[in-house]
Amino acid sequence: MIHPAHSFKQAWELILIVVTTYASIEVPLRLVMGYPATGWILFLDIIVISIFIADIFINFRTSIVVEGRLISDPRQVARKYLSSWFIVDFLAAVPFDLILIHSIGEPEANLARLISPTLLRALRMLRLIRLLRLVRLAQLLHRLGHRDFLNPAIMRLLFFGFWVTLIGHWVGCGWVAMGGIPEAPDQLTRYVRGIYWAFTTLTTVGYGDVVPQNNHQTVYAILIMIVGAGMYGYIIGNVAHLLANIDVARAHFRQKMETVNAFLRYRNLPASLQERIRNYYNYLWESRLGYDEFSFLKDLPRSLQMEVALSLNQDILEKMPILRGAPASLVREIVLSLTPQVFTPGDMIFQYGDPGQEMFMISKGTVEVLDREKNSIASLSDGQYFGEVALLHHAPRNASVRAVDYCDIYSLDRNTFSEILQRYPEFAKSIEAMAEQRRGGQRKPE
Repeated sequence: MIHPAHSFKQAWELILIVVTTYASIEVPLRLVMGYPATGWILFLDIIVISIFIADIFINFRTSIVVEGRLISDPRQVARKYLSSWFIVDFLAAVPFDLILIHSIGEPEANLARLISPTLLRALRMLRLIRLLRLVRLAQLLHRLGHRDFLNPAIMRLLFFGFWVTLIGHWVGCGWVAMGGIPEAPDQLTRYVRGIYWAFTTLTTVGYGDVVPQNNHQTVYAILIMIVGAGMYGYIIGNVAHLLANIDVARAHFRQKMETVNAFLRYRNLPASLQERIRNYYNYLWESRLGYDEFSFLKDLPRSLQMEVALSLNQDILEKMPILRGAPASLVREIVLSLTPQVFTPGDMIFQYGDPGQEMFMISKGTVEVLDREKNSIASLSDGQYFGEVALLHHAPRNASVRAVDYCDIYSLDRNTFSEILQRYPEFAKSIEAMAEQRRGGQRKPE
């Protein structure tokens, strides 16, 4: 069975989108223009039909997802397919028109001399059955929109333009079929003029240079005007919405900053403090597009939390000397317990004499260690850690730590730290040895 996320299945769906789009354009055009299916047109017809037939067999051999559960049993897949999309796919795949035309025993180009125009038109109308695949096309485009090809807003804008163009094509073909372009010198000009009328009517422009000449055309024009008036409002509203949200992250950040600025104005905070707050949010935007990874992780199930946390923190884990050679279970437990924090330049992470409640790991940035008199005695940067000695010995901080620049730091609280040391005695011994070495040298803060 083929997995629905397999690369072959995804490539096949792209082929189906192209083929179905071709059929939805060519079938109405051939019906209106009346050209026979010969030469390369017949060749393309056979390719389209072959792909539609092959798709039926592929659907019988593709696993399906029902209520989040992957079903690979061929019998269950077949029952589900037969009760849903099989009829649509079958009717669209069977070339009823070609079967009936070739059963007569004459090429399509000669049929006009053998049968009545009404019967010939009915035979050609059978091609419209192929447009049933449009229902599947909407489903395929929906799935395509959920793949990470482009910005989702751009994908929706492209799909919207696709459907508007396709509808304009159908409306133009309908106008040509109604005899709305009687004096065109050739078929191409007739089609172009029909498309021109379709879009001027749908967009409510209506220059009046192409007008209905009989009751049938007048009724058709009225219906298209009604549809066009609704489409025009829908188009303007949706395009404006899509353009406004084409960058979702920036839109969210802009909304967040409007809320922050409103609060700062309302509370009348000091100008210097306001500037620091705005700089903090600007740093969040530049470093992580304004997203809070802690809130993001909370929404995921624990299994995904683990994988995402390991992926996000891969760099810091590789830099941490205390985790080199540590068991994988220990690393996973620490990763899930880390709390991300951001400190701006000049922020005091903790001060001399504070109770030790957390240890810290630096992901990015630089901090300086200060003694009791606020003199700088050391600096720490990416991959280094501090604050573990106070947790081990339940002692107050023996130094202060201040952020030199913007710092991405992960903290591990006392309770989690103690539980990890109890479960992993070998790790506890190595931590205690490093802590005693630091404590004796007085080079790192407790």
